Amino acid sequence: MKIMRNVMIGALLALSIAIPVGATQSETEKLPLAISDIGINIGNEGIVSAYVSAIFDSETKGFLHEISLPKNMLYLTPGKGPNEKFGELLVRKNGVVAAAGVIQCQVNPNIPAEDIKNILQDATFSEPIRQNLYQFNLNLLGIQNVINAAIPGFIEKRNKELKKGDIHLPYNFVSTDIFEVEQFHKMQERPRIFSSALRGIVTVDNFAIPLYLRFYLIDHKGQSRLLILLTMDSNYDIMKEAGNKIAKLATK
Repeated sequence: MKIMRNVMIGALLALSIAIPVGATQSETEKLPLAISDIGINIGNEGIVSAYVSAIFDSETKGFLHEISLPKNMLYLTPGKGPNEKFGELLVRKNGVVAAAGVIQCQVNPNIPAEDIKNILQDATFSEPIRQNLYQFNLNLLGIQNVINAAIPGFIEKRNKELKKGDIHLPYNFVSTDIFEVEQFHKMQERPRIFSSALRGIVTVDNFAIPLYLRFYLIDHKGQSRLLILLTMDSNYDIMKEAGNKIAKLATK
């Protein structure tokens, strides 16, 4: 559970860095490459930046404890509280049990994300929002190159902070190869659900890990909900079906 949780956080942070929506100039100067040139904004906030803020906000709570999952699904959390935002989803189908790391939360209304709410709730999109969603999807197509370009900078920073006797990591210690991108799109009109997904291979010290990452934005009675699933790519069919079911249940 702890390993999967760390992988989930790492994947989300990589996505937020690769597509830096709503980042300020001072924030981007701290990062290892000039990502401000490829970032997009939706008003003063963006899809990823708003929801990264939501996940790590102390007042943001999970929502899966409110949902009656199908009998073949089980959601486990490392903590005892019902509002735990990180956990593991187990899905049984055709005698196979598939597992996925989960990040899920209902966004704190105090987080400024008005345009994100508009994406989920407005009957029509304004031209700026349509253009920025289009640009977001273009950036998503190039996310592999951006992540791979960012990795050496993180490794360099990590190596500089090592204590005496620690092992330095080579700059090619980690790499990604994304072979399928499902662009950010409207999965359901009312209540509105948006979804996106990535399939790829993360290579760590020459050890290849095929992964599947799925992302949902969900409208629940005027509230915004976030659901992210990360699993082995061999669980693609099972987890895509399970994620879609959970997203629809989360609107009610």
